[in-house]
Amino acid sequence: MKKEELFRILSIKTLSLVYCLLALSFCSYGQQKSSLVISDGSHFKSKAYFPKFSWETTPMYYHFGDIDRVLLPEEVKFIAERTDFICIEKSHAFNMLGDAVLGTKHEVEAFHNIKLESKVLFYYNSYVAWPFTQFNKDLTPQGITKNKELAKFLAVDPETGNSLKKLMAQHFRIILMH
Repeated sequence: MKKEELFRILSIKTLSLVYCLLALSFCSYGQQKSSLVISDGSHFKSKAYFPKFSWETTPMYYHFGDIDRVLLPEEVKFIAERTDFICIEKSHAFNMLGDAVLGTKHEVEAFHNIKLESKVLFYYNSYVAWPFTQFNKDLTPQGITKNKELAKFLAVDPETGNSLKKLMAQHFRIILMH
């Protein structure tokens, strides 16, 4: 039975050189920092205003909102000790301050007083009639009745033709179940 030779090592020096090159390649590969490569092949370059990110540790993210009040100082401290990336809900502190923008402003200042590098994401949803800020306070059934133009900016329930209100979450749940 004849064996086929895939390659022939001519000397121990050649074998040692091949081994060293392979070892060096594996070691350098393991020490490379992960670059954030996007699916299109380009490289992601983080901006200073983005939250910190590392492949070494799973980032902690806190998302909260309380329509009735701002966070207590001990709640701000608790969250700030665990993360520097938070998201504030669209109705936060509305009942206490009369405007979610003021609730957001209050929390941003509270977090930045403890941890200046904290990144805060906030949003005000006008896709559905949420009148939690002064700039969309008319997005109520009464406000839309007075100004019919506002209705064209809102989502409509395909079954009833009415503007979606707080039923949006149930509507999406139904869609996701099917």
